[in-house]
Amino acid sequence: MSDWKNELFDKKKITIKVLRLDAQHQHIGGNKLYKLYYNLLEAKKQNKTKLLTFGGAYSNHLRATAFAAKQLGLESIAVIRGEEHKNLNPVLAFCKEQTMQLHYISRTEYREKNNTDFIEKLKEQFGDFYLIPEGGSNALALKGTSHIPKIAFDLLNENIDCFALAIGTGGTAAGILNGIEENKTKSKVLAISALKGGEFLRNDIEKLLNDFYENDKAKTTNTLSKLILETHFHEGGYAKKSERLMNFISEFNQNNDFEIEPIYTGKAFFAVYNLAATNFFEEGNMIVLVHTGGIF
Repeated sequence: MSDWKNELFDKKKITIKVLRLDAQHQHIGGNKLYKLYYNLLEAKKQNKTKLLTFGGAYSNHLRATAFAAKQLGLESIAVIRGEEHKNLNPVLAFCKEQTMQLHYISRTEYREKNNTDFIEKLKEQFGDFYLIPEGGSNALALKGTSHIPKIAFDLLNENIDCFALAIGTGGTAAGILNGIEENKTKSKVLAISALKGGEFLRNDIEKLLNDFYENDKAKTTNTLSKLILETHFHEGGYAKKSERLMNFISEFNQNNDFEIEPIYTGKAFFAVYNLAATNFFEEGNMIVLVHTGGIF
């Protein structure tokens, strides 16, 4: 746990603590360890020798999956949204180093990623595999990420008014919501969309919770009531970088002993700072900002 000290927070009389999930492992740190853990156990249980998953060209999930698969002696396949680039970015270059097979499809095809017929076509092409959804977000990921709030509660040993984090698929937010429910606390979850038009993420989080609760609608509704979805800090969309965001990140990285990046964590920190400036948080609030990784 790290402190984020700032004159603004002192003036507003709020406390920001940063849960440093990024510091847990160099290659599979952040929220990815929690999202993948039970999925990898299930793949082994089913005697699968190959993992297939989905992601964008800058996906931390693809990077973590590639590393974990190689460590476990499993093959891995990434179905990537968008056109192929001959000069790979650092994320995809690392995936290839881990012997992950990179398979590019059009954005139109990518929208079929949850379609049964599309998955069957992939099995015809690649053979049998254990499927991990985009971002690793499924019921097993939710089970893993549900541990995150308890880590914060144990480290701080005091009330937490709000957990804040950047989201792309909603799996980590759903897990934190469930973890709060399991710990019987009143904490809220501020989920900051890294995507343009991220309003759909509320429905995705609701579906993840409902599947996890085996269609217990009342429990899903109660848990979801603690969610605050913020969609105004995407800065143009996934992996888009505005000048104001990059200036904020540059200043932050110069003044703190850990770093943030522009795809996910930078947008979360930027949002929290700007929301604090507009009195979004109440005086005396304790906010835990979850650093979900992405710095390599």
